[in-house]
Amino acid sequence: MKIAVGGAYQGKCSVMAPLFGIERNAFLDGASCAFGEIFHARGVDHLHAYIGRALREGKDLEGFAERLFLENPDAVLIADEVGSGVVPVGADARRYRECVGRICGELASRSEEVWRVICGIPVCLKGDRAVGGSHEDAEPCGTGIHAAAAADREIVLHLVRHGQTPGNEKHQYIGRTDEGLSAAGADELRKKIYPLDEFLAVSPMLRCRQSAEIICPELVPAEDTVPGLRECDFGAFEGKTWEELKAEPAYQAYIDSGGETAFPGGESAEEFRTRVRDAFSAEMEKIVDGGWKSATFAVHGGTLMAVLYQCAPAGQEKRYWDWHVPCGGGFRCVTGAALWKSEKRFARVDAMF
Repeated sequence: MKIAVGGAYQGKCSVMAPLFGIERNAFLDGASCAFGEIFHARGVDHLHAYIGRALREGKDLEGFAERLFLENPDAVLIADEVGSGVVPVGADARRYRECVGRICGELASRSEEVWRVICGIPVCLKGDRAVGGSHEDAEPCGTGIHAAAAADREIVLHLVRHGQTPGNEKHQYIGRTDEGLSAAGADELRKKIYPLDEFLAVSPMLRCRQSAEIICPELVPAEDTVPGLRECDFGAFEGKTWEELKAEPAYQAYIDSGGETAFPGGESAEEFRTRVRDAFSAEMEKIVDGGWKSATFAVHGGTLMAVLYQCAPAGQEKRYWDWHVPCGGGFRCVTGAALWKSEKRFARVDAMF
């Protein structure tokens, strides 16, 4: 077993994957995987998030470290350091920090190698390649495979669909209608734990601005929204339900086209996808050029589908409609600064909830 720790967004997985001969996309994501998968995975990223999920769902973690070592002794584990800084006020947050620290400590004591990654540079703390060790083949940190792995700055994006609105609850087509969240929709967002990122992009629609205020209040801009990230304009179908539309010839023609024809008086699928692609790319340029390592996009279901349909990594391509998520759901997308500049795509996509 090998374990690597470090601060958030330090490039831990990008460094450790090639170091141990594991494909980056072969790592299990502890933030979203099934709980039993961790005992069979070759590599596990975001071990700290896995532990946090287990605590929130009331799972018993007594003996977890020992079981993981016994059942998956060759695993490569990666976790954020969560023990530094101010002691959390909340009891749940303190319990989470203590539990992550204890489990990582137990795993480190059993591991063949322990690494710490700082600014994309790995330092071996335990094992033959440990600093001050005698391993003849140890490679100096910051050279060779280490430097190559860390060369492309990792960028983590959280693409989040707004909370539920009254129109969503009625299953209406809600595009240009500027309605806010329902009480139930706002409450549902508050029950979830969203990552705290460095950069925020928001659709100007009220439901997205209200969602951003709930999921990342520290980042909410005063008036900096992105019009190109609005939902599709549903034209004559706006505010109507399937039951109200099913007998209309224009609606049937839209269904028969696979959703590609323009909504009467609204946008076509191609027009919508192009608008979203251009707006999203402009925000990504800001993120890449500004040196940001993480960002949240508080947008719409259609906007998410348009982005992922066009930017999904090789091997994860899906049809447009297959990227649908419920209100409050979203995706964690990983790319690199150089990868985005050259290919305008993600390296990995995982569902958040």
